[in-house]
Amino acid sequence: IGWLYQFYISERKDEVFAKKGKFEADEIPAATQIFTPNWIVKYMVENTVGRIYLDNNEYATELKADWKYLVECEPTPKDSIYRFDDLKDLKVADLACGSGHILNECFDILLSLYVYEGYSRAQAIDTILRYNLLGIDLDTRAKQLATFALMMKACKQDSSFLDAHLLPRVYDMPKVDRYTYRDLNGHFCCALNLSLDSDSSKELDDAFALMEESDSLGSVMRFNISPSTREFMQLAIAEQEKQQKFVTNFEPLINGFKIILALTDKYSALVMNPPYMGGGNMNGVLSKYVKENYPDGKADLATVFVEMMPKSLNDNGRYSFIIPPSWMFLSTFEGLRQSIIDNQSISSLLHLSRGVFGADFGASSAVIANTKDSKATGTYFRLIERTFQEFDQKHLQQLFEKTLANHDFRYYFADYSKEVDVIVYSENGAKIYYPAIPQTNFEKIPGHPIGYWVSEKILETFIRNLALSAVCKPTQGLATADNARFLRLWFEVGQNRIGFGFEDAASAARSKKKWFPHNKGGSFRRWFGNQEYIVNWENQGSEIINFRTPNGKQLSRPQNINYYFRESISWSKIVSNSISFRYFPNGFIFDCAALSIFSNEITNNKYLLAVLNSIVSKYILGFLSPTMNCEVGQISGIPIGFNGNETKIYLYIDQNISISKQDWDAHETSWDFQTNELIRMHNNGKQEKPMQDLFAEVELSESTEAIQETPANPNSLDDCYEAYKKEWERKFYQLHANEEELNRQFIDIYGLQDELTPDVPLSEITILQQGEVSIESVNTKNEATHE
Repeated sequence: IGWLYQFYISERKDEVFAKKGKFEADEIPAATQIFTPNWIVKYMVENTVGRIYLDNNEYATELKADWKYLVECEPTPKDSIYRFDDLKDLKVADLACGSGHILNECFDILLSLYVYEGYSRAQAIDTILRYNLLGIDLDTRAKQLATFALMMKACKQDSSFLDAHLLPRVYDMPKVDRYTYRDLNGHFCCALNLSLDSDSSKELDDAFALMEESDSLGSVMRFNISPSTREFMQLAIAEQEKQQKFVTNFEPLINGFKIILALTDKYSALVMNPPYMGGGNMNGVLSKYVKENYPDGKADLATVFVEMMPKSLNDNGRYSFIIPPSWMFLSTFEGLRQSIIDNQSISSLLHLSRGVFGADFGASSAVIANTKDSKATGTYFRLIERTFQEFDQKHLQQLFEKTLANHDFRYYFADYSKEVDVIVYSENGAKIYYPAIPQTNFEKIPGHPIGYWVSEKILETFIRNLALSAVCKPTQGLATADNARFLRLWFEVGQNRIGFGFEDAASAARSKKKWFPHNKGGSFRRWFGNQEYIVNWENQGSEIINFRTPNGKQLSRPQNINYYFRESISWSKIVSNSISFRYFPNGFIFDCAALSIFSNEITNNKYLLAVLNSIVSKYILGFLSPTMNCEVGQISGIPIGFNGNETKIYLYIDQNISISKQDWDAHETSWDFQTNELIRMHNNGKQEKPMQDLFAEVELSESTEAIQETPANPNSLDDCYEAYKKEWERKFYQLHANEEELNRQFIDIYGLQDELTPDVPLSEITILQQGEVSIESVNTKNEATHE
């Protein structure tokens, strides 16, 4: 039924996303309905409802044997067990239930518990639907389908349920407002002979006022309702059900009472696949409400639900969810992670690659106990290795099942293909199972990412070394709001109008130039390059600064102006595969997509460049920022190590920058282009010695000057071409050797000899990117093929 409904609304969903704006209230259901794979639902239900029951009934081994996705974990401490006296007190809910997939799995496991305790199926079904199970959804059609699915399941288990005259407790949002309450309440109390004090009346008036926006807010509504007011509503519903008169008259009021009671109740377990919606798509009502009431999760509706779930749980209850994994790492959700680490206990977590919901951005499913425990440990499953690698959903299921059966199961993700039938073990594969990970480990890492796979050695690097933010200033730069208006490629403007090489804003302003070099980020390139754009910063950027809407609202964001024109290290905010850092000399204005680092007295830019381009930094960023966005917050947390002997490191850095700059300047798209490479070879052959490298003097075993080639016959095009290929092959391998040597140096500095190797794939050497000389890895590093 869930799959049918997802496809039924798919055209409406496409329409909603195509408009690229805020989602209005009636568009939210179509935009957020998505069906959860059954094995993940079983994992969530068995490790919440099932685990609570086992904690209370440790001898129920025959039940445990039936739960395929129950995760083995440390025994729950006696004082952290959620206790219940009667099964009907085990209250379970899905407050964004969609078409009821999770509710159906909850029904099944609850039924098995009742049958295990000796109830008849008829008794069990009646009690489950009356007391144990509750669902809410914004979408009326989804609510109807969830109700239908549960009724069919009940009838399958007990055909007499057809005559039970009992509907499952699945609610949608009632069409009510404060006037509904004010108009009906007096008549209602009179008709049912009920009394309501003024305080409770005020609480309900405020609650119905909030429900005016229930079609936008749904289950994230928070009501201030006292116990006495809850008792009144429970009595009112009970009295209404007893009598036959006024059934339809007071239906809106009763429906409002049911929602208020449901959203102010405390549950034993909550299991949800909450709606996914970024803050940018929220309409004004929803955006304002979540910012005021859910400050830690406000950036996405899914994380709003995650922040809400423990507030709706009893102490020691359990909640589970499946949402995108951004909450585990992004600085946006640092407050949410901190709250979970401080106040709850992560029991287990599945870290999933893309493929759970098709072409998604990956997923994470966690089971968390509403228990504050400084000694909490969790079991984690790393069902992912490379960011955004896409798996067929059935293969993710196999990977999880095989790891549950064999905790030592390893898988070589690089060999994955959707065409395989079975996921197989590989000795060289990645580790998947991470048991008993102390939750306090996450507090040792800046930003508190859920880096469960991080070793003790890596954790020590954070303790022993200063964070990058302590030795330099990572910053965001200029956002013009209209790049087509304010940016140009450098060759689109006369050179006499461009101001190159200024060291500060004051000298740039005195030049009276209009255009200045602009660092806009760009593709994967290390050490030097991506210098193509210029920006209109005439009169200290007055035109950009005053770029406003007709009503005076500023559109542009010229951030951190005091850092403009300064020497920097920069990286591109959007990272598709591997991050790269580049050196920028004085004279550049940097972009909001070209985040930049400015050093202070403790270190300098070039040393930071080497650290950040090293294998150590790459590994650390794998858990600080394993998403496509690499923000200032994640880079700021990288530990910067020193050993007091950095002289040799600087020599390698200078040569790497020099080689990369020569490569960049060898193309006509560089503003420092001098001559065609073949003509340079011809001229070299006519000189007594090779042309001096103008950028840097490097005293290594082989300087950039020594790398240069001289053709045997400078007048032969073939000889010039062969010399050109040979020189750039040698530069390529010199850069490769330098990068590996720097990796060795930093592995030693950080003490990570057992964790990392210095190897650099040839594909990650970022010169010759235009295929001028094609260098392929073959049997030995010193061999190459040319194209």
